[in-house]
Amino acid sequence: MPIHVIRDVNGLPMMTASVRPSAVVPPRSRSGSTRTFVGTDRVRLHAVAGEAVMARLPTILRQLNYVDETPGVVSSIGARRDVYLVDGRLSDSLEICRDLPAAAGKILTADNPTFADRKRSTEAGVDALIADPIDPRELGDWLEHFDDRGDGGRATVLIVDDDELAAEAVASLLAVRGIDVEIVVDPTQVFDVLHRCSFDLILMDLDMPHVDGIELARMIRLNRSHLSVPIVFLSAGGDTETQMLARRFGGDDFISKRTPRDLLGRLVELRVERARVLRTLIERDGLTGLVDHLRFVERVGQELARSRRTGNDCSLVMIDLDHFKTINDTWGHQAGDLVLRRLASALVSWLRRTDVVGRYGGEEFGVLMLDTPPERAAPVIDAFRRHFAALDMIVGESAVNITFSAGIAGLGQAADTATLVAAADEALYRAKIGGRDRVVVSDRRADGDGPHAARPASAVPAADEPPRPPVATATIPLATVGPATMGPSREETR
Repeated sequence: MPIHVIRDVNGLPMMTASVRPSAVVPPRSRSGSTRTFVGTDRVRLHAVAGEAVMARLPTILRQLNYVDETPGVVSSIGARRDVYLVDGRLSDSLEICRDLPAAAGKILTADNPTFADRKRSTEAGVDALIADPIDPRELGDWLEHFDDRGDGGRATVLIVDDDELAAEAVASLLAVRGIDVEIVVDPTQVFDVLHRCSFDLILMDLDMPHVDGIELARMIRLNRSHLSVPIVFLSAGGDTETQMLARRFGGDDFISKRTPRDLLGRLVELRVERARVLRTLIERDGLTGLVDHLRFVERVGQELARSRRTGNDCSLVMIDLDHFKTINDTWGHQAGDLVLRRLASALVSWLRRTDVVGRYGGEEFGVLMLDTPPERAAPVIDAFRRHFAALDMIVGESAVNITFSAGIAGLGQAADTATLVAAADEALYRAKIGGRDRVVVSDRRADGDGPHAARPASAVPAADEPPRPPVATATIPLATVGPATMGPSREETR
């Protein structure tokens, strides 16, 4: 496996390793048929089922915006994660699950499974048991889970160790496991690095000059944004009292440096995997799975600071569903929740993996498009607006189409996070009072003193963006006047 070494700003190594995707293996069944569906997320669902389940499945999946895969057509979304849905009523269902690729997600339907059924399912490598008849919401939850699991990006670990050779040895162990590593040999530089980047785990030497690992961990925990980052101590000693002290003052685990190399790498890898799951539960919105309001605003602040250092512009997009109150009043809050989840899933799939999508509150979403100025962000968001408006939302017995409005502001237009959010929110307000179902780019100046001439939005997406589904061209309305002084309230523009 090739390893690439990337130097950080201090000249310290950040090691990465490339991973080759596994090939898709068509499932075979003696008593069932196979059918493949694709959705707006990054999941390709292979169904292996009998006639009864297969007859109901297309209707269920249509509610989740999944359709039959078209043979020979290359998806515009890019690499997809393969998930298999196996009908538990098939006589060879467990045998099918055992033969599926290890990296694929495996869902088995089961009608009132017993303890023995669950045990056999686990032995066959099944990841999820869902009730039969299939509940669309439960299936949708699992598909989004597999989408998140396959799209979490590379894990990141910060190693803090004054012994650079020892740190590089550990970094190489993690690199071949697909983990990006940054090394800090001077503990006084830790906070500069933590301010610049976020990490899934901090691997820290316990014994360092000037400041020991326990004291440094306590210093890190003084910052609320670092409370959830697990800290694992590495030490050559095995003093139980010291280990307890380390855990008491901010440490989460303790690994001896005498641990065999392969085992050490595996222990850290498992700890990282667990940390990422827990962080998702802690920092993500429970309904949509997106970054929550607090973490999203923190990330905006981080990118604003990075933009000042690098000079690269980014775009903040505020998105609000149109007439969302009417959806809840007409079809109920469950229908509203479904629409929120579908928008979240479709938006994440449409954007690059480097972009940050969060639930800002209620029916409002925030998007941070990294290294993308507003004139390049606008056509991407407007194309997604038209794409989302064409999706069928199945609520009750009806298929409805939902629209949204969006406001965009660039980091170059703001002196701080609050000003940037206000600029994007102001543009969103203009989109609402301008008729909804449109994208408006803020024309606020960085000093906040008022509008300037609106910048034209380019219809050409960024060169590093994934290809988009073909859409009809449309002019993006750009704000050319200041905020309205007389007009409907924000609640009336929903």
